[in-house]
This record gives sequence, C-alpha cells and structure tokens, in this order.
Amino acid sequence: MNDLDELNFTPLPPVTDQDLAMVRGVVNSNRLHMIKGLASVPLSEEFDFLGCDGRPIRIPDSVRHPGHKLEGAAQAAHMLRLTLTGDPKLALDSEGQLWACWEDSWRPTSDLLSLTEERDKGYDKFVRATLAKHPGLPVLQPGVRFANVGLLRGGEVVMPDDPRFNAPWAMSLDDEEFTRDRAILGLQAASTITTDMNDARMLCRVAAAPLMRDHLQYAYDLLGTGGNGKGCFLKALLDFYGPLGSTFSFADFAGIGKVSPTSYEQAGVPLTQRLLAVDSDAPDPGLGDLGRLNKAISGEEVSVRLLGFNARMARAVAVMVIASNRTPSIASDPSQNRRWRFVNFDRTGSVVDDWRVALERDALMIDLFMAGCVEWMTDPVGVNPRPNLTSDLDDWGMETLTRLLGVGTPDPKLGFDPDAYLPTSCVTLPEGNRDKRAQLGMMGLRSESKYDRLRLAGDEPKVRRCYVIDDLERFANFAKLIRDAQPQPNPTPEPAPDELTALEPRGRDFGAVETQLGAMGWTGNVFPLRGQGDNAKAPAVALEPMLKTPATHVADHCGHDEPMRGFAPAPGFMVLDLDIPKGADEGKPDGYGVLRASGVGIGDPALVVRTGSGGYHLYYRIPDGVDIPQIAHKGASTPLSGLPAYEGGVPIDTRVGGRGFVVMPGSSMPDGRKWQVVREGAIDGDHVLPSGLQDLIQRLAHPKAEPMPRPDHPSAPVDGSYVPHMNTTPVAEGARNDTMSHHVWGWLKRAQERGMSDAQRNYGLNQIRERFRESGLPDKEIEACISHSMRKLGL
Repeated sequence: MNDLDELNFTPLPPVTDQDLAMVRGVVNSNRLHMIKGLASVPLSEEFDFLGCDGRPIRIPDSVRHPGHKLEGAAQAAHMLRLTLTGDPKLALDSEGQLWACWEDSWRPTSDLLSLTEERDKGYDKFVRATLAKHPGLPVLQPGVRFANVGLLRGGEVVMPDDPRFNAPWAMSLDDEEFTRDRAILGLQAASTITTDMNDARMLCRVAAAPLMRDHLQYAYDLLGTGGNGKGCFLKALLDFYGPLGSTFSFADFAGIGKVSPTSYEQAGVPLTQRLLAVDSDAPDPGLGDLGRLNKAISGEEVSVRLLGFNARMARAVAVMVIASNRTPSIASDPSQNRRWRFVNFDRTGSVVDDWRVALERDALMIDLFMAGCVEWMTDPVGVNPRPNLTSDLDDWGMETLTRLLGVGTPDPKLGFDPDAYLPTSCVTLPEGNRDKRAQLGMMGLRSESKYDRLRLAGDEPKVRRCYVIDDLERFANFAKLIRDAQPQPNPTPEPAPDELTALEPRGRDFGAVETQLGAMGWTGNVFPLRGQGDNAKAPAVALEPMLKTPATHVADHCGHDEPMRGFAPAPGFMVLDLDIPKGADEGKPDGYGVLRASGVGIGDPALVVRTGSGGYHLYYRIPDGVDIPQIAHKGASTPLSGLPAYEGGVPIDTRVGGRGFVVMPGSSMPDGRKWQVVREGAIDGDHVLPSGLQDLIQRLAHPKAEPMPRPDHPSAPVDGSYVPHMNTTPVAEGARNDTMSHHVWGWLKRAQERGMSDAQRNYGLNQIRERFRESGLPDKEIEACISHSMRKLGL
C-alpha cells in the first residue's frame, strides 16, 4: 500500500461497484471481512471512508438486514473514516487518546488500527499527519460535567467560568446539579446493602470508576450470595453509562472452562471500545489467565479478535466490574489481590427489595455516582476491604462449615481433615437451592454421593449424599477464620504439671482434641458411647473392632451430634485413670492423692482430662520395650506404704492401647457431668510414662510380688560393653503382635541412635526372640517382624 504525504480530498465521480475495490481496482476480500459485524452506521456521504490512495470506500448493506450496515468492524471502519478525514466529531484527551462522538456520546477509539488490520500499512502515518494538520481538534475533558460544575479525572474541579467547561466531556449530565448532600445520600444508600462503610465507599467508587479513575489499575468484584442486590446494581450501572458501557464474558476473556481460541479473543473487544465492561455472573477470577487479566487491568495490550478477523493486539481501556457468588481464590495471593477491589454484599429480604426499586429510578444511580466522584477526588487509591468471608455465609452455611470442621482427624498443618465428609441430612436445608449451591461454592465444597463408612448413630453404613471439600485453598480460608474466632487460651501462668487441682478447663471440643492428639502423633479410634442410662459410658458400637482395627491416625467413627464418645488408643499409647473412691472406700485418698502420698510425679502427659466424677485421665506414650498391664482397682489385699487399705482396690486404672478405652474429653452426660481438657502438653514433647508410674503400676498389678527391679545401669555385658535391661515377661494372646512390633522397632531405633555394635544389637534381638517364643509366636513370624523393621530403618 502506497504511503502518501497528504490526503486527497478531490471530489470524485459517483460511487460505482468498481469503486468498492480496495486497492487500484482489485477486489480484496480481506477488506470485506474487515467491515463485517458492527451496528448500523447512518452516514450522509455516498462513501464510508477514503482509502490511502484517495479512493472512496463504501460499507455495503447487510444481506441479512437490508438498509443496515454489517455488524462487527463497521464501527471501527467508520471511526477510521472519521480519523482520516479530520471529522470535527473527533477529539483528543489529555493523554493523547483519540475519541469519537458516537450516538451523542464520546467513546475511545482505543487501538483502532489494530482492529482494522491496518497497523504498519500506512494508515498510522496518515492518522498522525491528519491530526497534526488539524490543530483545532477539540481537547476532550476526561471526567463528567454537571449543570453547575465539571469534575476532572485526577481531582480537578472546573467551574462554569472556565473555558474548559464548554469543551467536550467524556460524559455530560447537564440536567443534574452536583451537590454534597446527594453524594452523602448515595453513600448512605450503599451502606444499607453492603457489609460495612468501607464496602459502601468502594461500591460508590465502582459507580464512578469508568470516568474518574486516574488510570487503569483495578478490577472490581462484587461478592455475595444470590439475591442480595448485585445484579440490579450492575444493570442500573450499564443503563447509566449507555454507549460507554457493555456486557462481556469474563469467563471467556479469562479462559475459564472450555473456551475456544476465537471466543477467548472476541470476548476482549468490549474492553478496547468501551469505558465499562460488566459481567453479572462471573466465576472465580483466580481460575483464569492471570497474566491476561493483569494486562487488561493495567491498560496494556491484549489479544482480541473481531468477527471474521485474525487475532490482533489492542489496548484495553475499560474498567472491569464482575459479580460472583464465591470469594475469589486470589484473595490469598498478595500479588494478585492488589489489582482487585472487593465489595461485600450481605443483605437479604426487604432491604434488597427496597434497593432494587430505588435503582429503577435514575436519581439513586446518580447519587451513587456523585458519592463515587467525591471518593476518587479525595482519595485516588481508596480503601481495599478484603473479601469478607463469613459475611456471605447464612446460618446454613455457618452450620455446614462448623460441622465439617469437626469431622474426621484434622491435619496438623491444615487444621482440618481434607478427606472429611458430612452427610447432607446432618444440616438443616436452606430455603432455596440456589443459595445452597452458592454457599457450597463459596466455601470450596461440593455435594456428591459417598459410602458413609463412619455412619450416623444407630444406622447401617450405606451410600449417602454428602458434602466434601472440593477446593482446599478456598476451604482453608474459612477454616482459619473459624479457628481465629475461637476463644484464645488464658494467658495467665499455667500451674506446675503436678498441681492438677489448680488447672482450669480449656473448653476443647471433640475436633480440637482430635487435632491435638493427631499433631502429637497419636493414633486410635473415636466411637460413640450410649450416653444414657446406667451404662452411659458403654460403647454404642462393637468394641472389638475399635480396639483391634489398626489406625494410622485418630479415626472418628461418630455422627455429628454424638454427646458422648469413647477413645481407644492404638498400641504404644495408654491412659492412666486416677479415680474417685466409692462405697466402703469413700473418703479415702483418690487416685491423685495416692500418687502424691507415694511421692510419684506425673511427668509430662500429652493430655490431662478432668473426668465427670472429678478424677483425672493422664495420656502417655508407652516407652519402647515396656509392657504395661491393664489394671482396674488392683492392690486390695496389700496396702501401699503410708496409705490405708482399699476394700475395692486402689483407685488407679490403666487403659492400654489395643486393650482399653476411655471417655473422650468433650463428652457430657445428661445430668451435666463433663469430661474436660485441663492441660495440653507440647506438640513436640515425648510424653512418655515416667519410670515412677511404671513401677507403681507393676506394684499394683502384682501386689504379692517383689517390686520389679529397674536398674539405671547396664545389666548384661556384651562385647566389652553393656546393653540396657529388657522386659522378658511373656505377652498374652491378643496383644502379642502389636507389642512385638513396638518392641522390635523401639530396640532397633535405640540401637541405631546410640551406635550399638552388631553384637549389642543382636543381644537385644535375641531377648526379644526368646520373649515372644515364650508368648507362643512362631519363629517365622518373629523373624518377619525383625526383617521388616530393619528394612524400614535401613539396617
């Protein structure tokens, strides 16, 4: 295409079909495609624009709609004609951006040459030359002119006596007067529908952003469940801006879901030809092409495509405003969050009805716009309220969230069980399905059919409709918010561990207890208790599976509303029960009193629980290679030194992993008695049963026998050194395999850590072999256990 120094305005003969040729009489189908697609363009001339060689070019009528210009690039072609001919309906703003007067409104032409496929083909030079030869082109004022004042982007106020007041403005409201009172009314109206005043201010800023923002820097996301006023605000906003605004598909533009390359690029066209682009039902922005979104938000070039064209790069000039029903995942990413501004809607009912009716009148939208102008002029940056998570949750959503956080065994880092599920029947249904779907999506949940192995109390396992976690990042935001809202521990100094009577309850529920035990590395099973009658503390399920089923974590087998639950620790763990004497022994020292009278300390238990009767449960890890007997009120025939004889036995019991269970803290009886945590050990502590308690337990288990020696020095010379004493007492059937596994692992681990010689290590293994042969286990099973542990430890 030839480059000409100036345009040729010589009158030409009437246009013929031959004049439709694009370049020197050659029909160019690309140009016909270029003029395909935009709305009707009524023009008085016989041609639509001049070619670079001075020949007239005409846009033919639509074959589908006679009398109308083809849709698509006809608008761009018309703007190009205006540019090339120096039409007085053109103006430049203070930033050098070209605007065209279209349907009595000024609109940005954006990167016009890109849209018409004429970049680098000579037209760009002609545009610059034409503008240089017409210094009289008016300077368009970016802002809004009211009847009494003009407000410029950037904060300047233009009064009627200023020459600029009569220049073209991006928007004119000549029949409205700007007043501070109306701006205050707009802010008050916004506050009735949003979460707080910061959100109200942001909503007003959205109303004025297309005209008053100093430069493209933010996109706006209106958050809230369905039916709380977002959609009617966006409709009123589009009506207010008229030709300056347009709807667009945020999902297509951001490439969310199944989007074709053509739709992906065509969705960006409104961003290059309007000041406002709106989507009233957008998905999560964090799921999209964040790089493309950032460019559009910052006013950089993005790839776009007009109908019938190849993709082109064009500069985005429109402000994006979207409405969504779920908190965006970008909220946790500071690099993305700074580009977004959020408005939290949290009202329902009659307030929303009043808001909708008021927006149908132009007055409220103008009030909001005036308030937004004030916000932009006084504060170019503005507040940025973070997405208000819980304000968007109704009672049903909060109940669902809270119950799900209490299900399963929480992961120590996440604070909840990522595999948890909650039967839908456990939560009261909301009024509308739409609200339920929105709430689930907001929290990162979904509904699916799942085999309920945990069961509801009293029901048989079966497939149920359940809520499960679909988006861990989104759900984690809500989980953290709930945890942060929980009462914090009392900051007063904690009493010494042995002063149990001075400890106060900590208010831990079942979920918190499971989290604490899981973080300490405990394993075991949680199951429902009967909770009523004389046997309230008896299991409501078969006990044997709870005792014997191997557990890799603290597994919860309860429904959501079980008031009493039992905990069966796995082998290697135990609970010491310090009971209260009853019957003939009433008034004698209780279990804790026995320890104090015997001078036995409690060490560092993982948990201390005050029981419903007033006693204590102390949670311990059993030392490697130690066999703790299961006892209940033993020692009736042989009193302990310094203590009275107990007819019903000393009030100290053990609940050993694999053989016993206890009532779990968080449980409560119908008469109000509760099991409450009063002390929690450090997560990284050992919490091993102290030697003094081990000796006392053995003494109670074998009252007529001599106390078992527990030498502090090595007892068996091997290879010039010594190895520690080992327990060689046979193990009863039912606990042999678990005990052997723990014994072997503990010994090999100790040998590895202490650098024992092979002779020392094998000496201990031979004692283990002998112990479990005496317990009735075959050699093959013993050797398999030893080999497995050695492979695991790399020995």
